[in-house]
Amino acid sequence: MQKELEIRSENKCEFCQSENGLKPFAILPATNNVLEDFVVTCEECTKELSLEIAPNPDKWKNLSDLIWHEADAVKIAMYRILNALKSNTWAQEQLDIIYLNDNLLERAKEGLPIVNDVEHLDCNGVLIQSGDTVTLIKDLKVKGGGFTAKRGTAVRNIKLVQNDPSLIEGKVDGQVIYLLTEFVKK
Repeated sequence: MQKELEIRSENKCEFCQSENGLKPFAILPATNNVLEDFVVTCEECTKELSLEIAPNPDKWKNLSDLIWHEADAVKIAMYRILNALKSNTWAQEQLDIIYLNDNLLERAKEGLPIVNDVEHLDCNGVLIQSGDTVTLIKDLKVKGGGFTAKRGTAVRNIKLVQNDPSLIEGKVDGQVIYLLTEFVKK
């Protein structure tokens, strides 16, 4: 199977065409551990496909035509990326014109993250999403942390607290802390 993947991908990331750090990435749920369960990706695309880091909208906008790729695994991965970026008009437009047969669509939807039913808004009412960078608007004493998070501190790659629109999670001074959305701005 490794050889078949190398041939299909031409020894390049099937998304960004990078030739560095390539490895097979399983599109879960796997059907039978066959060729169509895998894509070949570079390290950066692997992180974005697994939503370990927020997908870069500019990068994926240029790759959105991959939804028409001949490999089902690539189509499924693109469907999921477009869903993660659907707040961007271009991604929603691609989702509107996609055709995946019923089995592929079902499989693609199985791997989507659980949708957060609440909106997280910063102090100015701007929508905050997982992976965003926010800035503290005031000094915050961190309970149990023994330090004060200073006003103006950038908190990168935040995570939303499910079903609580007033809380986000982020790292400040190397410690993971919860922040009230009323004290941050995007």
